[in-house]
Amino acid sequence: SSLRYCRLRVAVMSTFQWYKNLPVGQQVGAFFATGNAMGAIYGTNQRLKDEKNKRSDCQMLTMYRMPQSVDKQFQEHWNNSASLAQRQPGYEYTKMYKTLDWGETPFDYLCLRMWSRMEDYRRAQQHPTHKELEKRIKDLGVKWEDVEYKTVIDDSVLRTIY
Repeated sequence: SSLRYCRLRVAVMSTFQWYKNLPVGQQVGAFFATGNAMGAIYGTNQRLKDEKNKRSDCQMLTMYRMPQSVDKQFQEHWNNSASLAQRQPGYEYTKMYKTLDWGETPFDYLCLRMWSRMEDYRRAQQHPTHKELEKRIKDLGVKWEDVEYKTVIDDSVLRTIY
């Protein structure tokens, strides 16, 4: 260990001496080249780390309100819509929640859908089949509101399966 330290110290000192003996123009060039190389190494490591832990942040929250009498029909149309979304580029997952106190909450269903990018969500919304399913849901008397959310705090555990 101390031998490695001594060799490292000799290498650093000889590099410093070499740098000190360079003309000023070459010192500036060496300084910028070193900074460029260090920046490239840091940037590459940061990009690889970000790609490994990539998490999307295009969350669409949809709140549905409807008469309880159309609940089963809504579920059927919504399931068809969800199945279509699963086949679209950029789709990641959906979580759907149903109220336990029908009519006592601001919404009857709450849908959280994650997309890779907002462009993927918008493209899926323009799909002709999606528009037809949306019309069928609207014809049931269902009202809804779509809102985009961004993650501010996430204390969930990221589990990676190898």
